[in-house]
Amino acid sequence: MIIVHEEKKQKGTSRLLRLLPAWATTPAFARLFRYVIVGGLTTVVSMGTYLVLAYVLHWEDIVAHVLADVVAVLFAYVASKFFVFRSRCADGRALVKEAISFFAGRAATILLDSVLFYWLVTRGGWPDVWVRFGLIVVVTVLNYFLARYVSFRGRDSVSSS
Repeated sequence: MIIVHEEKKQKGTSRLLRLLPAWATTPAFARLFRYVIVGGLTTVVSMGTYLVLAYVLHWEDIVAHVLADVVAVLFAYVASKFFVFRSRCADGRALVKEAISFFAGRAATILLDSVLFYWLVTRGGWPDVWVRFGLIVVVTVLNYFLARYVSFRGRDSVSSS
């Protein structure tokens, strides 16, 4: 986590960090930055899994697509838990509750994404590529807030419930 405040600067602080505005050195910004990195890596995992299953192993497209999504969401959970939100659970029950809420949130946004895509493109005649880009933004923002304030309780700490 990158945290540099004027009063806490140490002698070894890089020149680049000192040039950043104060808001860019806050824990919230560092968390958001980590979320963007994990999102990019999740996309790579999803596409890589799909390409291997569909083009190397010659699985049916839809099977490869669904399994790639499952692998990507599993990766996103682990990476979000340990790297983005740095969540630690006090016991197995808390871990199960956290995981279920994460996967339920992802399932809800996948459903919302599919329904909106169907209505806007198939029924509404909107251009599919533009709708896809717009929905990616909406779903990404929703996933962040669901993970931050529901699955991982909105804090980087030990979850005891």
